[in-house]
Amino acid sequence: MRPTHFRRALQLLAVATCSAFATVGIGQSAPSDPPVRGEPALINPIAPSGPASAGPVLPGAPGSNTLPLGKAFERPSAGISVRPPAGWTAIVEPDREELVRFVDRLDNPAKGQRTDWSLSLIRRSFPKPQHLLQTQVEKDFKKVWEPGIVENTLAALNEQLPGAKILRGGDPTNIGKYDVGMIVMRYTKNGERRLAQHAIIEANPRLYFLLSFNSPGRKDVAEDDRNEEKTVDPTESQAVATFRSIIDSVQLLDLEKIKADQDARLFRTRGLFVNLDGRALNSKLIPQQFMRIIRDGKDIGYSYVVERPDVDPKGGNDGISIDVRSRLMTEINAAGQVLPFPREESEASMFTTLDRRVENWTKMIVFDDGKPKDAKNPWKKLNEVGATQFEQRRVLAADPKVPGKQFQIGENGDPNNPWVNVRESYSLKVEFFGGKANLEPVVRPLPPFYLPQALVSMLPRLIPPNEQKGYMVATYVGDLRQVMARYIDVEAETATPSVISGSSGKLRAIPIRDRIGYEGAPTLHWVTNKGEYLGSTIESTKTSIVPTDEPTIRRIWSIPDGERVFDKIREAAPATVPARGGRPGPTTPSPTGSLPRDLRPNGN
Repeated sequence: MRPTHFRRALQLLAVATCSAFATVGIGQSAPSDPPVRGEPALINPIAPSGPASAGPVLPGAPGSNTLPLGKAFERPSAGISVRPPAGWTAIVEPDREELVRFVDRLDNPAKGQRTDWSLSLIRRSFPKPQHLLQTQVEKDFKKVWEPGIVENTLAALNEQLPGAKILRGGDPTNIGKYDVGMIVMRYTKNGERRLAQHAIIEANPRLYFLLSFNSPGRKDVAEDDRNEEKTVDPTESQAVATFRSIIDSVQLLDLEKIKADQDARLFRTRGLFVNLDGRALNSKLIPQQFMRIIRDGKDIGYSYVVERPDVDPKGGNDGISIDVRSRLMTEINAAGQVLPFPREESEASMFTTLDRRVENWTKMIVFDDGKPKDAKNPWKKLNEVGATQFEQRRVLAADPKVPGKQFQIGENGDPNNPWVNVRESYSLKVEFFGGKANLEPVVRPLPPFYLPQALVSMLPRLIPPNEQKGYMVATYVGDLRQVMARYIDVEAETATPSVISGSSGKLRAIPIRDRIGYEGAPTLHWVTNKGEYLGSTIESTKTSIVPTDEPTIRRIWSIPDGERVFDKIREAAPATVPARGGRPGPTTPSPTGSLPRDLRPNGN
């Protein structure tokens, strides 16, 4: 057997390290050859004669001890809906295989604390069809049993949790017309006995969901040691009954409408990109602008932005550069006053050619607590360096000398020249520097609808404001270190929020709804019917970004005219950054990491 099969299965396995809960990933199917040294054998596999329980089935049935379920939690883009126990908190991290994790957090332990219960939902798609349960396949002219996702997941669980007691080892069931494989096990983690219930749901041969319920396990060791347990543990009984109710609540949603919407958006995005030529982009540049950052009615920071034409020195192609300097105060005291420290200082320099094929950027963030810096209290900083690379290469498509392909003449009608195709590749690499340990670089292939960082900052001004249409682009999201889909919708003109109308005098404007991921929290960018930017509002965080001028910033933050609006960033880690055009070039910032001259207001 090839070792990579089980390695792929184990790569899909994830067991949480904390004692409160464990989350398990779905194992990929692999041939049922004898295991290679160092790889796990299948534990309690289903016999070829038919499915059988790998251990005693846990007692417990739906009844009065079942936790009541709350409203359905839907992820339309993932194609699933599930009802968690009522009152549980949903934790969602975008662009992860784990779609959501529910935890029960009760403030009053006297009312029944269950902070160590959790429910997790994972989505996993495969490039090739997989088997849910083991099945017979033809191999070397004979039929053999090939394990499915359930069996490989069970094997990986046994490897990760040695000594676990398997209570159900792959029992098949169903949700409507969809097949489900059940795994239930009891294990010890950090000295605590836990019960883990897993339902692997087959949406189709290439798409599976894993629903995992983790709760406290039986503490009666003597009873746990028996193969046939004679008593029922009340906590486990409640967990089993609740999980059955949760499984019954699962609904698989139709993804066709979402796919059709994405296709329509990408078609419009193609037309948008065609119109974003050099003349259009340069006409949108704003040489200098200040921004107020407001949260819940209070100014918490500001930024200064410079946009200018630039040139790629490597290829000589025209482009644009955008430099941003920002300061953000992160703490408000009990009296509602924004404290000067701690604060976050950042600088960013972004470049892209007008054809978007060459991009590079550097970003630096420094966290300042306002205290003297020494070995015990060092600077906390992070540098991000990114670049894209677009390549075209010629590859041999067919050899004219091969029988049957002589009709494929070569270049310029010469049959002696090889028949070649031109292939394109578009990729992104992001590196990180700073702190005690550098993060792993991010390397990603890019789709043709990728939008460089410099253009992302201009996005509200690049969208036609008078056409109520939807678009979709791909952008790099630094907070998540992922390339993600970004949905843009131009809506009808409406009244602006007071934070927008108060600063600009405009009462009505066009909102452009911008969200990362299909279910992401939206940001509303407000523009005039001529595309003039008025500001942005983020309802989920009650944050607004509003254009302003330097005197207003000085007045709000009591900055005397003789002082700079921004202090120098006092320390920056040396890093190798890509020069224009993606070429690496060493740069050693000065000890003060001073602001670029064209980012210094009033020439300071």
